[in-house]
Amino acid sequence: IPFRLWGALIEQDIWRQQLWQHRNGTPSIDRITRLSDWLQGNFSAVWQAISPLPQPAPTIRWRRGSPSRSPVIQRAQMIELETATGTATVALVLSVVPAPAEQLLIGIQVGTMGTAAALPDPLQVQLLDPQGAVLEQGRDVDLDTDLETCYLEIEGVAGEQFQVVLTTDRDRRVYQFAI
Repeated sequence: IPFRLWGALIEQDIWRQQLWQHRNGTPSIDRITRLSDWLQGNFSAVWQAISPLPQPAPTIRWRRGSPSRSPVIQRAQMIELETATGTATVALVLSVVPAPAEQLLIGIQVGTMGTAAALPDPLQVQLLDPQGAVLEQGRDVDLDTDLETCYLEIEGVAGEQFQVVLTTDRDRRVYQFAI
């Protein structure tokens, strides 16, 4: 590989991670989930309705106040993450709300499920743009339920893409979304 190309590859965190995962034979990125399809009621089988999830299930806490617009579409995906102490199950919950000017308001939450009181430690949750630049990251505690959650928010228009990355000391999952 020419030096300039190699430099460009290792400069981007997400590309470096994908190279590492490809070399080790591990899956790197799930296919793209198109959130605009959710508005038409089209969901892939991995995205479950909130009601059948184990309780207590995490709920979205909007930073800008609860949206009065409807419909609010909420779906969740159960994820098993490998950690140094074993496997931890978390829920990746997305809430999608149509906003003015053909935008979507998207709430992203990673929370504990069932009787688990805490997210795996360490767990890093990041919101990335398509080039791999970090837009936001977070972790906090839901004081209403004492369940530990991580909450992020993004707004976008049709055609824009973003990634949600979950990283533990032994696992890394990348989920791609298109609006």
